[in-house]
Amino acid sequence: MKFIDKIPEDGLCGKTDGENLGFTYDALDRYIRDGVCEDVGIKIKIDKMHLANLHKLNPIPSYKPKFKDKKVAILKERGLIRRIDDLGRSS
Repeated sequence: MKFIDKIPEDGLCGKTDGENLGFTYDALDRYIRDGVCEDVGIKIKIDKMHLANLHKLNPIPSYKPKFKDKKVAILKERGLIRRIDDLGRSS
């Protein structure tokens, strides 16, 4: 097996990832691992990109119905039904 040492490119416009991002992967890696970044502008840019993408770490919001019917709520709490559709089915 042969490894190729090549600078990553975007494959679209011919620019390297470093040119698109404005910093190298080495600078990013050092900042992530050691918290060291000599260039304040790069540090700010990395922090802004991180903050802009934090939403991707959160679970997708989902609807959690509040049952008005107390009987349905009690059955659901006791694990006797999973969905409202289960009420019409017999075991």
